[in-house]
Amino acid sequence: MMKLNLIAPLNCMSYGYVGCFIYEELKKLIDVKVRCIRNFSAEERFHYIAQDASKFNHEFHHDAPCLKIWHQFDLNDFTGRGPKIGFPIFELDKFTDLEKHNLSYPDHLLVCSEWAKSIILKEIDRKEETVHVVPLGVDRETFKEENINSGPTRFVNYGKWEVRKGHDILIEAFNRAFTQNDDVQLFMSCENVFLKPHQQQEWMQFYANTEVGSKVVFIKRQEDQLGVYNTMKDMDCGVFPARAEGWNLELLEMMSCGKHVIATNVTGHTEFCNSDNCMLIDLEDMETAFDGQFFNGQGDWYSIEDKHIDQLAEYMKNVHKLKQENKLGQNEEGIKTAKEFTWAKSAEKIVKVLEEIL
Repeated sequence: MMKLNLIAPLNCMSYGYVGCFIYEELKKLIDVKVRCIRNFSAEERFHYIAQDASKFNHEFHHDAPCLKIWHQFDLNDFTGRGPKIGFPIFELDKFTDLEKHNLSYPDHLLVCSEWAKSIILKEIDRKEETVHVVPLGVDRETFKEENINSGPTRFVNYGKWEVRKGHDILIEAFNRAFTQNDDVQLFMSCENVFLKPHQQQEWMQFYANTEVGSKVVFIKRQEDQLGVYNTMKDMDCGVFPARAEGWNLELLEMMSCGKHVIATNVTGHTEFCNSDNCMLIDLEDMETAFDGQFFNGQGDWYSIEDKHIDQLAEYMKNVHKLKQENKLGQNEEGIKTAKEFTWAKSAEKIVKVLEEIL
C-alpha cells in the first residue's frame, strides 16, 4: 500500500477543515500518518484524528513522501526521505521574498485551482510538471440541498471581517438594492478571531448605522460544520463580493445546499464558479492589496468599482423579486457542481499525483 506522511493544521479554521477532511479521505485509500500543526482543536467528529496524530513520532514513515498543507511562508520542514510536497492556499498574485524562498523548496506543489497554478508559474522558477491542481471539496453528507422557505428573502455572507472579502462594499450594495419597505434580511457570519473586540464592533456598527441597517442580522461563529449548515439551510442566496479568494469553502457549501450565490469572477473560486451555477460579477482592474490590517501592499487584488456595486445590487433585487413571486427554486447547477467537488475526489487526486511522482 502507498505510504504518506501528512503535516496539516487540524482545527475549525479553513485550513484546519482542509487538513481534517483530506486526512479522513486519504486514510481510506493509503497508509497515511498525520502530524498536527500547532494545537488540535477540531470539532468532535474529528477527535479520532487527535489520537492518530499523537502517534506520529512513533509511526511516521521513514521513506515515504511528505505532504504539508500550510501557508506559503512556511513550507520548509518535512518528515521522511521521500519527495517533499507543499500545499499552500493563497489569495494574491504576488509573493514576498520569504514566500518565494519557501515555495521554491518543496519538490512538488499542490494548489487548489488553475488560477493558483498560473500564479505559481509566473512568480516562482519551477517546472510546470512540479505544480499540480487539486481542487478542495464539500461534505455533501452535511451540506444537503434544501427547499426554499417562505417569508423574507434572506441573503447571507460567510467569511471573517476583511476588506479583501468585500465587506466594505456589501452593505452599500444592500442599501442600493432595498429600502425599509422590502421584506429582506442580510445575515453576516463574519466573526474574525484575529481582530480585537472593538474592531469587530466597528464592522458591525458600519453595517447597522445605515438606512437598512435594521435588516442586518449578525450570526455568531458556529462551532462545527453542522452549525454552519443549520444557518445555511434557511437562507436564499449567498453573497460573496471578494477581491481575492484562495478557494471559499462556504461558497461551495451554499451551492451544495441548493442555494443561489453571487460572487466575483476572480481568483480561487473560479475553479468551480461559472455563469450556470453563480451570478458572476466581472472585475477588470487590479489595485494594491492594502487594508492596514492583514494586507500591506505585498501584492495586488481586484478593484471593486461603483458599477460592480450596482451590478451586485441588481442581482440581489432580482433574487428578491423571484423569491416573492415564488419562482426562485433551487440552484440545480450549484448542486451538480458540488457533487463534482467532494473531499473524496480531492484525496483521489492527491493519490494520483503521488503515483505520478513516485
